[in-house]
Amino acid sequence: MARDLGAGDPGVRKPALDALKGLLAQRHGLVKPKIERFSVEDSPELVHNLTNVLNANDLCDDAESREAILVALAKLTRETKDSVVLVRDPVVVNALVERLQNESEMSVRSALTGCLENLVYDSLNKTPLLKNSAFLPALVAQLNRQDGAESADVRARSSRMLEALAALEGNRRFFTENPDLLDGLIAHISAKGEPDAKVRNNIQNVMYSLSSHVGEKLSPERTQALVNAVLDASQTKDGESDYLAGSAFRLLAKLASGPRNCILMRENDRLVSAITDGLGNASRFDRVDAADLLKRLAFARENVKPLAENTELMKALQVCLELHGSEGTPTQISAARTIRFLMLNKDVSDLLLSSQPDFLDVLQEQLNNKDYSVRTDVFFALLNPIRRSVNIDKAIENGAIERVLHEVLSDGGKDLRENGAYMARSLTTNAAFRARIEANPDILTDILSLTAPEEKASIRIAGLGALGSLASDPQSAQRLSANPKVLNALVATLDLPDTPMTDPNAAYQGVHGKASMALANIASFPETHANLRRAPGLKGALERNMNHEEDLVRDKIMAVATELGLVSERFDPQNTHRGEVHDRASTNASLLKSRFSGRDLEQAFNGLCKDIKRLDITGAAIDPFRHANQGYRRQVAQKWLVPVEHALVEAKSISLADAVQASSAAEQIAKRARTAAKSAALEARNAEAERAADPENQALVEKAEKAAEKAARLKSEADAKAESASYAVQISHFAHVDQASGTSVQDFLGLFWLAVTDEASREKDVTQDDGLDAIANALYEIARAYNLSENEPPEDDGEAARSSCSGGAFNKISEKMISVIAGIDTTALTPQVVRDRLHFVIRQHVAELSATDPDVDQAIRENDNYLTQGVWERIKDAVLTKIREDLDTVPSSSADDLNARLETEADFPTALAYLHCGPRSER
Repeated sequence: MARDLGAGDPGVRKPALDALKGLLAQRHGLVKPKIERFSVEDSPELVHNLTNVLNANDLCDDAESREAILVALAKLTRETKDSVVLVRDPVVVNALVERLQNESEMSVRSALTGCLENLVYDSLNKTPLLKNSAFLPALVAQLNRQDGAESADVRARSSRMLEALAALEGNRRFFTENPDLLDGLIAHISAKGEPDAKVRNNIQNVMYSLSSHVGEKLSPERTQALVNAVLDASQTKDGESDYLAGSAFRLLAKLASGPRNCILMRENDRLVSAITDGLGNASRFDRVDAADLLKRLAFARENVKPLAENTELMKALQVCLELHGSEGTPTQISAARTIRFLMLNKDVSDLLLSSQPDFLDVLQEQLNNKDYSVRTDVFFALLNPIRRSVNIDKAIENGAIERVLHEVLSDGGKDLRENGAYMARSLTTNAAFRARIEANPDILTDILSLTAPEEKASIRIAGLGALGSLASDPQSAQRLSANPKVLNALVATLDLPDTPMTDPNAAYQGVHGKASMALANIASFPETHANLRRAPGLKGALERNMNHEEDLVRDKIMAVATELGLVSERFDPQNTHRGEVHDRASTNASLLKSRFSGRDLEQAFNGLCKDIKRLDITGAAIDPFRHANQGYRRQVAQKWLVPVEHALVEAKSISLADAVQASSAAEQIAKRARTAAKSAALEARNAEAERAADPENQALVEKAEKAAEKAARLKSEADAKAESASYAVQISHFAHVDQASGTSVQDFLGLFWLAVTDEASREKDVTQDDGLDAIANALYEIARAYNLSENEPPEDDGEAARSSCSGGAFNKISEKMISVIAGIDTTALTPQVVRDRLHFVIRQHVAELSATDPDVDQAIRENDNYLTQGVWERIKDAVLTKIREDLDTVPSSSADDLNARLETEADFPTALAYLHCGPRSER
């Protein structure tokens, strides 16, 4: 049969077709047993030739023949394995689509759409069908057939096929590439264009699936036409289910996801009326979907005011917010989110609160809603007018706002406490609310409760921010400074670990910043100073945070110390990266660039790396007094440069912004790991103390052992993460470029090395080895900037390295050139500058005197090469005269400044007793 159907002679094909029709004579039984068992795999040739015959005018000029073929194909397509094989044959697909375009007989169209529907429902077949560009238009064309009962069946099948095809995202482009096709679909959504509600619903679902692809690609005219068509379709008739209205709102909500469409749709008066009706509809789905659509429209700022001015719409929205029961919750969620969007606008929130007197009461009632998202959105809706003091003065005056705040902070549960903290932070900017605090001290108690160490960092930040806001007012600041609980809370916060283990979110590592800002605000008013100076532990907390990792904290701590007259060497503003320090570093970089113009700085940097790696690190250690010897400093410098070749490749292949971002992320990870390790160490110490108090208690012994194991593990993890962070920081450092001089950190180090290896560029009596050690010391102090104390000599905590910032690294390189490279100077007279210059000049004088005076040489040697007081007294005057000559020209210094520095740095018992004056290799 297959062979005869494919024959070129109509006389051969005709009997084969008649034979097939005979096999299919029992139509309602579908096929006879032999055909029941027939498979496409048995004879793909039969299927191929059947479809060829389907459009052969000389054979299939009668509907009966065409129907017979399609019945056979429909039977075959019911099996997935057969339908997949069948649809892979383009001849088969083309024949079916061509027949769909040209068929006039209803019974044949019904059989044809049944066959195609079987194919479409298998996902593997969808794309091959869609690749035939005539397929979708042919399906849409079937929607026009309204000439009998079988036509309704064809339209239903066609709409179901369109719905199934559009459901897969990969197929949607086939729809959207044909504007005429979209117009055809839009026309058939309308109740006027399609009498069957199920067909309208199917087509609405097609457009719902296409909405994310169509979006704003539809012209405004098509968008309005679609909206009107959907609104027509949602007008259900007798006997039709109200699900049609709900699906209409879902489609319109999806379509409104684009800002332009939001505005276009809101301008359609019919749509707003339909939403208002939908919100009042007793049908759960209708109301839920209408509320969701309104929420989408309210998301566009241009829509907010026109929507809020619709009194009927706002009344309906308010009713939705007050619904009860499980069926009301989805509607409440959308209503609450809509109100939140509306209240973002100052004019709208003012309008709603003034035009609807009970609106504020309705919102306050919803703070107890059992649904978290409703409570949250209502809370934020209240926050917006509170932040702007819009129509809330009355609520503040009668205590309503503070009652809400107290309820949330004390009994509102953890899920609302964080939002309550934000509300407190916002309310403290309101003068009327600040006045209420004096009348109701419980408010301040509530705010202070937010700063407790056991709170989430985000809540503490909001509470501390509220204190800082209160402190911006002189009267409030004075009251806060006189309240021991406030000052204790701020001091305790400054001494907390940066981030508690229970709250590792890096975005919340700001409690120290908020606490220092609050203190700075309080200290900005002279009336508070007496109270602050008497505050227990404040000075110590300020000192402990002078080298905090955050610039903001350091700046605010300095401001407080300055206001209170606590500035000393520990609070020296010259220790920060002041503009004049960086200006001088830029000048020094420009000077060296000019001096070594034309030299290959990358090659110079490679030379520096090789020389630093060759330095002797024998005996590298931090002594029991936590002082790092020169070997240890060189070791740190070498370690900093070990991966430098790889770092340079990375620094060149990524942007500065990316390098800094990676560095920042790595440092945050390392910071959290250090905090966790510190907390674990504290737990271990506490557990050990408990065990020591009751050594026979086996439970305490096991607790102490587990705590010790945990502390050791977290310490090891923190060190590993700090190592990784150090490498990330190194890449960002080498990528950093000083804008004033156009010099990178890498090039500045290369210039330093060129000057060190050029005898004419070095200071008198400075050897090349001295210069290399100066570079090593610079690298050491860059790599371990926040591990070093302010003492002399600086103490190294021995913990994992915490590097300086990139700008600080650039300044440090310049600082270490002083007294080593000729022509290098400094603007800022910092203790480090005075100290470095003093030590350099002392060692020069000791070396000269030892060479000519055996007694001096013997005294130094017998003191293990440390400076003796006797030798110091002999050279003191000459050394100080030389220092004053060297540093008296620094523009920002004065004789009094320099003498004050020297009085401290040149005091032998406290500053010079441990100055090593022996050979460089032994220091």
